[in-house]
Amino acid sequence: MASILIVDDDKAVSLIMKLLLERDGHCITCAGDGPTALQVFRQEEFKLLIVDIFMPGMDGLETMRQAHQLRPGVPIIVISGHAFSSRSTSSPDFLGMSIKLGAVCSPAETVQIRCPALAGRAMPRA
Repeated sequence: MASILIVDDDKAVSLIMKLLLERDGHCITCAGDGPTALQVFRQEEFKLLIVDIFMPGMDGLETMRQAHQLRPGVPIIVISGHAFSSRSTSSPDFLGMSIKLGAVCSPAETVQIRCPALAGRAMPRA
């Protein structure tokens, strides 16, 4: 199936995604930070990149920017467990920034259109 790189500093999140995707037959590589992810990304071919946007050191936006420069055709899905608590304060538009850096807006559409190796798999609703 597809070779996927997961980039997340939370080992529990990476492990859960890895187990679920491996159960579906995908080959998963995990990296705990941006520099490690980029090193692996340069050495191996991936069909999909899943990146946590909030990581210490090199954040997900910078990781995505560099990955997109290396291989602009690889779809990127942005994830985050960070929640903004105040509705009165406007939150930064991380989705908009991510899309400008190469992330995809709709994982379901990307899987069907840009990553046929993953097509046919039902995508969970958020």
